[in-house]
Amino acid sequence: ATATDWYRGSTKQSQTPTGDLGLWSRRNTSCFEPRDEVKGDIARSQFYFYTIYQDRSSSSYWNAVKDVLYQWHQDDPASADELTRHDRIAQVQGKNNPYVLDATLAGRAFFGQAGGGETLALSTIAEARAQDDGSRVRFRGVVTRARGTALYLEDGTAGLNVRQFSGTLPGLIENGTVVPGDSIEVIGSVSSFNGLKQIFGDDLESLEVLVEDAGVRSPLVVTASELNGAFAESLESRLLSVEGATFVQTGTFAANTTYQITSDGTTIDVRFGSNAADSELVGTPIPTGLVTVTGVLGQFDRNAEGIGYQLFPIETSDITTFTSASGDLATGDLEVRLFPLPARDALTIALSQQVGAGTTVEIVDLMGRIVQRTSIDRQTTSVSISALSSGVYLMRLTTAEGSVALRRSFTVAR
Repeated sequence: ATATDWYRGSTKQSQTPTGDLGLWSRRNTSCFEPRDEVKGDIARSQFYFYTIYQDRSSSSYWNAVKDVLYQWHQDDPASADELTRHDRIAQVQGKNNPYVLDATLAGRAFFGQAGGGETLALSTIAEARAQDDGSRVRFRGVVTRARGTALYLEDGTAGLNVRQFSGTLPGLIENGTVVPGDSIEVIGSVSSFNGLKQIFGDDLESLEVLVEDAGVRSPLVVTASELNGAFAESLESRLLSVEGATFVQTGTFAANTTYQITSDGTTIDVRFGSNAADSELVGTPIPTGLVTVTGVLGQFDRNAEGIGYQLFPIETSDITTFTSASGDLATGDLEVRLFPLPARDALTIALSQQVGAGTTVEIVDLMGRIVQRTSIDRQTTSVSISALSSGVYLMRLTTAEGSVALRRSFTVAR
């Protein structure tokens, strides 16, 4: 479309300028186009944003503009001024923008060539998981755990397990090339093993670290009953926590062994794989009393679909003493019961004590977005959830001072 306004410095005019139009920014009824000398700068900042915050970005917008951004990136390479500005920002933030430092990365990350020159489309992890076994996929995610022979990734849509008993992956994990918090790109073929969707062995074609220390994702707090329910498949390979759990067994954790924990009257499996190096907890004492167990959700199901889910604790800090929330709302321990589960149109929140003025209930989706906020002032409250789609959500109770007193997950089934 013809530009309606032109901008250069403090000058704005509607008449088309004479001379080099590339020195001017322009606007029409549908878009704004920056001047030529900053187009590459803008493109590289957009590449970085989409890489780190893909779960908060519009994929339809990205697909519409990425070709233009890549052209800008090629036409306007990083200048000395941009590199200087980048270095000053990196000193403050502690993070680099690799698209500024590596001119080839945008082409490899978003327009990568694979297998004889065909372009392999970039997908979300949820889209990759939905593919048939044997399908080649290309996706990006943030590493939540990396130990021994396996790493686990999430991108805000789902999680996936990548494992090699031999090959390059164990070495990359051992020498610290890939660590939790890194944003990486994976190309390979998906397969299933007793219900677990994964990329395994020689099916892993390439793995590239795009951004180091992009930020470790916090585990999603779930109930034990949800790991035995219909929504457990959507949580597979994600980093989860079950609070207020007790181990059935005593003794010492051993490799290639399945243990059980109970929480809220439900028993689920906690698994340590055959490779002792896959968990720092192998060889440590099994705790007694109430604990919080954090781990990635796996599956081992030989006979039927929808069963056999197991938590895999990996780091020493993945099993900690559980302490109920207390103090801010009233004295003593604060407990909560949510019902019915799964919920449909309303969720009843029953607390063990009276709450004070200014207490709020926040409902958060799996992408971390607050989708509903309600003030409460009673010990038992019914909250309408009729606007929520089916899925897993987090209920977060927040005090008037802004501190989080309690978290619980729940499911909505339509």
